[in-house]
Amino acid sequence: MKKFFEKIFGGIDLSWPKVVISAVVIGVLVGFLMAVSGLKDTAFQDLA
Repeated sequence: MKKFFEKIFGGIDLSWPKVVISAVVIGVLVGFLMAVSGLKDTAFQDLA
């Protein structure tokens, strides 16, 4: 089963701390895009 996931994800080491940290970073970036008023009604806000 491990080889199956390595083949799908290219052997990326996805431990739980890395997954949680990346989710927090993505959340902060999306929050920033939603807070910038200059991006209102643009494709950047369509991401959320």
